[in-house]
Amino acid sequence: MKISPMDIQRQSFDRAFRGFDRDEVRTFLATLSDEVATLQREKDDLERQLRQLEQIVNEHREREAILKNTLLTAQKAAE
Repeated sequence: MKISPMDIQRQSFDRAFRGFDRDEVRTFLATLSDEVATLQREKDDLERQLRQLEQIVNEHREREAILKNTLLTAQKAAE
């Protein structure tokens, strides 16, 4: 189950006799929500960086294949 920062902010609790301090719970949930939002942004940034690096690696692999083919062609021509 994925929990978003909004889910945390919107979470409510029933009142109970001698229950938790509502303000303290709300403060904690707000802090938790901010932390989850920060982690989500970091995750999104890392996924974006990963896609960019994968693209760079694929480009290098293509260049490597071209260089190998060129070397093979040059070797055959030299023979």
